[in-house]
Amino acid sequence: MIVGLIGAGNMAKALARGWTLTDTGPDGLAFSDVDEPRARAAAEELGGKAISSRELAESADLVVLCVKPGALRAVAEDTRVAVGERGTPVASILGATRIAAIEEAFGPGTAVLRFMPNVAAQVRMGTFGYARGSAVDDAVERDVLDLFGILGEVIAVDEDLMDAATAINGCGPAFMALVVEALVDAAVKEGLSAPTATALAVGTMAGSAELLKSRDGDTISVKREVTSPGGVTAAGLAALEAHGLRAAFTAAVDAVVRKAEAAQRR
Repeated sequence: MIVGLIGAGNMAKALARGWTLTDTGPDGLAFSDVDEPRARAAAEELGGKAISSRELAESADLVVLCVKPGALRAVAEDTRVAVGERGTPVASILGATRIAAIEEAFGPGTAVLRFMPNVAAQVRMGTFGYARGSAVDDAVERDVLDLFGILGEVIAVDEDLMDAATAINGCGPAFMALVVEALVDAAVKEGLSAPTATALAVGTMAGSAELLKSRDGDTISVKREVTSPGGVTAAGLAALEAHGLRAAFTAAVDAVVRKAEAAQRR
């Protein structure tokens, strides 16, 4: 399968990097971007080719939209004829852009698959929210999900809830990075060196994620296993609750959803 990525920004390159880490990835990659040097740089780094969006639509087996939502109509004008004539499926990673908007831009009958990825795709540890359009048949869906599954876990999400999913998986790496940063800063204040604190925080986050995954997300059992009555973990958890950790994350998720909703009303 030849995969064409329209848009050569950070997320497009994260997908491409992940695919290049395995022999089971695409047979070839093509990049197109209004910033032609950026497309060429991505192609040189990742072993693909840089071409125009129209040429990409005429040659790719899957078109992946990685542009800003505001560029959707311009991209569709350049590519809809080739996409329609060839019956090429379109995978969109556009934020706050519903499947219906993609179908409207490319024309009725376009097979549209919507993904909300995150940057961990570049190390094949991504988590993707996913929804399919009505024109996607089972064979196409299976092929595309197999392709994205190379990059991590794909989780079906009701499209009406995709903004909430985005707040967790799409924005999550930045939120988790902030958590690590806060832990490191606090530990440095207590005397640890920054490199030591960073190694401890990153390693603990990675190990905790694996432990939670092995227990199907049972956070209660993990907390109970670590927390002794009246112990240091109990004191730390009480301090986090008292200082509004839950409220802060609730506010962050709410802010993402409201921002996405406002973008879709424009």
